[in-house]
Amino acid sequence: MMRFSRLERSLLAVVIGSGLLRLVDAGLMALGDDEGYYWLWSRHLAWSYPDHPGMLGAVVALSTRLFGDGAFGIRALNVVLASLTPWLVYVAGRRIFDRDTGARAGLLMAALPALGIGTILVSPDVPMGFFWALSLWMGWEALDRGGRWWVGAGAMIGLALLSKITSLGLILGLAGTVLTGGRLRQVLRDRWVYAGALVTIALFAPVVAWNLEHQWVLFEIKRRGLWLVPRSIPENLLFFAGGQMLYFGLLAPLMITACVVAVRRAKEPAWRYLAWMSLPVLVVMTAGAIESVTKPHWPAPAYFAAAIALGALWPHWVRARPRVMWVSAAVTAGLTAALSLALLLPWVRIQVEVGIGLYDRVAEAAARQAAVQPASTVIITDRYQAASHIAYRLRERFPVTTFYGAFLIWQRPREWAGWRGVYVEDDPKQPGLDIRAMCRNVRQVDTAELAPGQANRRPVRIFACDDLRFP
Repeated sequence: MMRFSRLERSLLAVVIGSGLLRLVDAGLMALGDDEGYYWLWSRHLAWSYPDHPGMLGAVVALSTRLFGDGAFGIRALNVVLASLTPWLVYVAGRRIFDRDTGARAGLLMAALPALGIGTILVSPDVPMGFFWALSLWMGWEALDRGGRWWVGAGAMIGLALLSKITSLGLILGLAGTVLTGGRLRQVLRDRWVYAGALVTIALFAPVVAWNLEHQWVLFEIKRRGLWLVPRSIPENLLFFAGGQMLYFGLLAPLMITACVVAVRRAKEPAWRYLAWMSLPVLVVMTAGAIESVTKPHWPAPAYFAAAIALGALWPHWVRARPRVMWVSAAVTAGLTAALSLALLLPWVRIQVEVGIGLYDRVAEAAARQAAVQPASTVIITDRYQAASHIAYRLRERFPVTTFYGAFLIWQRPREWAGWRGVYVEDDPKQPGLDIRAMCRNVRQVDTAELAPGQANRRPVRIFACDDLRFP
């Protein structure tokens, strides 16, 4: 039986302790901005949605089946996958280098705010990260040992692609490693390579088929990007760089530097693999940031391989720059731990929830108006987040819709022609739907508040109208 080293025992304690803390936080916090939307995914399972492939919907569906559809039940399996991810990075680092390098890499991953805090909330990045870490390990085994490991790597890459399209970076990384390593003929002679490729294709083919049926909506959205807030190129890059520090702490510059070192040492197979599994994702996301079409947390998969590279370089760099190394690690880990513990405090949770929006009273007010004519009333909002939260709180007792994303796939608004409408104006300061062009006899019937009793509460107006005609 393998005996764990001190570093490995430390990592195991961190994985278990942080996982339990996140589970507690997950049960205490109200649903976040997009989490109601992902709960609706679990109620309408599909291979893909207009926003992402279908893995997250399946994860939430299984989690709610096991733990109920409260906040904890929606998040529980998500948190478990996130908690196991640093251990999988350890396994990959142990195989690529050695046990202590793997343990250091796992500890570095666990210290990152994006993993420690960001994974309390449900998001497609969590299952993607879990399968990315597995792909990182099995991809190395396939390159090093060949044979059936290619099937395992192909399966994990396929599951990562089912989680998020960013996982195409795994295919690029493996291909780049093979093409630049002088082993192309040897790899192509291994019949298991083709079996692995077929597994990846088989897993992702339903996503392609779904999008073929729905006008390639997923790929069109990814092609257009987000266009967050238009800025100049220097402002965009500064915003993106600041986001790296926010999501990945003071360890971010060290990890990126480790990626550069991996490129410089690319003649060695292990370093070449880490370079290809990290730097291309960073470069592509940085290029997207020039036009402000990528979010700062999107490069997260690059930090998996970067953590292993930094774990290997750590002993030498600590001897050369001990203060820089230990301060960066301590501040990053301390910030992650402090934020996780702070969410146990009611006042902190209230401020976070207020920033998201507390929709209980809004949903109750909308339900009262829908109950006037329950058999032929549809609730309409101007934002998909509001529609999702209202639908979740009402447990879909009434149809709720908006004109964005998966709502356009699940529902057939023409079936509601002539119905009564209850329109929830989520944010009067933002342009909403032109409800007067959709129905007649529009009148305000109620008001409610998001974050009632708080300094930044905002009013929500509720209108009713007759004879709906959807555009």
